[in-house]
Amino acid sequence: MLIISGIDSIFEAGEADGLYAIQYEGHSTNIFTELLQQYKNYDDVLSWLKDYNKKYHYNKLSTFKLESTARHVVLEALTIERTLQKAFTSAHGLNTTILNEVLESFYPHDIRAQNISLSYWKLKTNLSQKLLRFYAIRLHTQYEQYLITGGTIKLTMRMELPHLQEQITLLHNAKSWLENQGFTL
Repeated sequence: MLIISGIDSIFEAGEADGLYAIQYEGHSTNIFTELLQQYKNYDDVLSWLKDYNKKYHYNKLSTFKLESTARHVVLEALTIERTLQKAFTSAHGLNTTILNEVLESFYPHDIRAQNISLSYWKLKTNLSQKLLRFYAIRLHTQYEQYLITGGTIKLTMRMELPHLQEQITLLHNAKSWLENQGFTL
């Protein structure tokens, strides 16, 4: 179990909008920066995919697809990084149109998720095939404030695999940690 030691600012725009990431104990950097660096490294991604493919599940990849999938994940990581930079460094403050290109509600069928202060979101690229996810909590309804709790490569339709279930656990743990720190959610 990862223990939260703090929150790092990734991007801030204006007085209240921002993207933040959890700093986990024993990690040298926040989870967003750590994962983004990992996902931009072709060899790291290919190694993860090979390990993933060794495990028993119905969504196996062929050897050829492993390499093209690794390249796709690297492209997605670069796209997410550029899009977030563009959204948060606009001359006129946060560009929510650009931000909305990569933000999607974790529970899209739940209209309430977009209206309550605590909602779970995922960062995705606008590429046709979307494999890379960063999971976040929206901290405030009046502002664009998101706290990234983790992320992974998602190759299945549902969240049933252990590495995906772990992301849901991280979201819930972050919510509890925030409440214990006095955040009003």
